[in-house]
Amino acid sequence: MSFNRIYQVILLIGGVLCSANLAAQQIDSSFLDINYVRKQNAWISSKNAAGLKYFKWSKASSADFFFDKSDGQFKNFHQSDNSYEYGLNAYSLYRLNPKMVFEGSISYHNFKGKNMGGSAFIDPYKNPFDIVERDDANKGTKVKETFSLNGALSAQLSSKFAVGGRINYQAANFAKTKDLRHINKLLDMEVSMGAVYRASKVVEIGANYNYDRRIESILFKTYGNVDKPISSLISFGSFYGMLETFGSDGYTRDSQTNPLVNTSQGFSFQLNLYLSKKMSLLNEFTYGRPKGYFGEKGTISFLLAEHEGEKYRYKGVISVLGDQNEHQIAFTASYNSLLNNDNSSKRETNPGGASSVSRLSKEVLDQQRLQAEISYIFFKDIKNLNPAWVFGVDMGYFRRQQTTKLYPFYRDQTINSYQVKTSVKRNIVKTDQLYSLALGVGYGAGSGLAKDDGFYIPPSGGTAPINMDMYLNQEFEYFTKPRAMAEASLQYTKKLKQHIAPYVKLNYSFTKAFDTQALGSSFGVGGLSIGCNF
Repeated sequence: MSFNRIYQVILLIGGVLCSANLAAQQIDSSFLDINYVRKQNAWISSKNAAGLKYFKWSKASSADFFFDKSDGQFKNFHQSDNSYEYGLNAYSLYRLNPKMVFEGSISYHNFKGKNMGGSAFIDPYKNPFDIVERDDANKGTKVKETFSLNGALSAQLSSKFAVGGRINYQAANFAKTKDLRHINKLLDMEVSMGAVYRASKVVEIGANYNYDRRIESILFKTYGNVDKPISSLISFGSFYGMLETFGSDGYTRDSQTNPLVNTSQGFSFQLNLYLSKKMSLLNEFTYGRPKGYFGEKGTISFLLAEHEGEKYRYKGVISVLGDQNEHQIAFTASYNSLLNNDNSSKRETNPGGASSVSRLSKEVLDQQRLQAEISYIFFKDIKNLNPAWVFGVDMGYFRRQQTTKLYPFYRDQTINSYQVKTSVKRNIVKTDQLYSLALGVGYGAGSGLAKDDGFYIPPSGGTAPINMDMYLNQEFEYFTKPRAMAEASLQYTKKLKQHIAPYVKLNYSFTKAFDTQALGSSFGVGGLSIGCNF
């Protein structure tokens, strides 16, 4: 690129940034509250990027470095009782010109956890099955690196019509450093395109197309000599499935990478109603149809599993605006169904010497998940994107019901879990300094049936399915045992000049569970953040 061309690009960028300063309301955002910025208008946090047009300020940006330390025995079966995580986060909302708004974020997280076993996947709750090492004595250290890059753009084409697009990209590396070792690589991309149309003073409609693609590849291996066979439970649900020896042609093949692929296409529809000059109701309906597979497609490859499902989601947000106050009531409900099929594969050699793979597919999991949440938040005395008080109440409910089938055997499971939380935050501005204190308390519990084993017809010989009740009970207690939660954070911000304000933040959360048997009774997370608003 020539020097003249570079000079022209610099002038163009400068012109765009200058136009942003002229196009939007000017405020001193040194003490901005990013949480408020993202909630100030329900359109901003919707799935439709065209709604970013309702960001009315020139910019709101924040970046930080964080370090978290976690310890405790009240943790889920795949989590660590002794871990730390550090990383960098940056987020920005920026009005490029009178008609265009950009939203972007970038982050890097590095995690290291000790005494980790359970799932071989990064997040077992995103997958239709699980791979669990059979010998709990083989727990070891796991490390994970995650990089995320997100961007969205909204363009106003007329006074009534706007379009937008969004892309979220995440890549991760995950590895266990003790036999049986696994090395995971994750690529997760979400893309959406949408539009918003103002039909009248009262009604506004929007729609967008969503496409998600998630690929987590996993490689199993050992280091050095192994004195005894290593086996894993292929859990088709509720830690119920088949036992597989490492190295066989299956889910844990030696030094053979298998991808777990999940794709989803769907749409979202928004209906925003302006009930009065100060009150609005945004309704968002989302539908998606995920499907995928584990293994490799092809006539001579092992396609080990295939799955499909449906997902529905509704979110409604009522906003009531005052001169310097805002009330928001949000309700979210989602329903997901999932069917997973295991393919029993066998390699065969034809008379001519050619190799092929025959498959016998059978349904092994029928799962339904229901989740609902209602929240109320009150922002009081808002000035320069910073409320003096923030009051919040959240209530959440989760239900998972599934049947694992290994004919003629089956296992039913039902988990109900709920929690309620209340919080308050106080922001005190003293000339060029900001002091922020936040406190929160909560309570959670649950109910259900960890397992109900049976058979469709009396079995005539054969081998019964393998189970791991140790992990089954840990997961069930984690979701259902009564627990009390408390959290606190303290932040100090110093303004150096307009729009430049570094800060330091300390935070701690603690959970105390009761009547546990498979798990311990407490878990704590302490953290330090050093960042800057700009």
